[in-house]
Amino acid sequence: MKVVDWSVPAELESIWERLAWFEPMRSGARMDRVLFLQMAMAYARDQELEQIRRHFTKEEFQEALRQAPAGMFDRQSWRYWHEAMGMGTAPRLPRRPFVPEELEQDDRFSKCILRRG
Repeated sequence: MKVVDWSVPAELESIWERLAWFEPMRSGARMDRVLFLQMAMAYARDQELEQIRRHFTKEEFQEALRQAPAGMFDRQSWRYWHEAMGMGTAPRLPRRPFVPEELEQDDRFSKCILRRG
């Protein structure tokens, strides 16, 4: 994943802090727009997403989906965001190459929250 130099807008700072609590302040990931969008699509609340959408284009959301690493999205979110971003039917989730396909985790119940469009 390519890290792009970026300063988190003040309005989004608290959202980033909540979503990326595991990142130390000195981390390069803190400045990565793509990672921020991926984390937001996977874990942000509806109200937070409204704020985030004011700072990013639809194309930026789409690119973040195209670059998604394995394990970031569950199936429900993966399908939702592809549909919401007008990208058609969602392809297979990104996979870790070292995990045999037959051992892929069933994540049907990993996120039991409803998403509103």
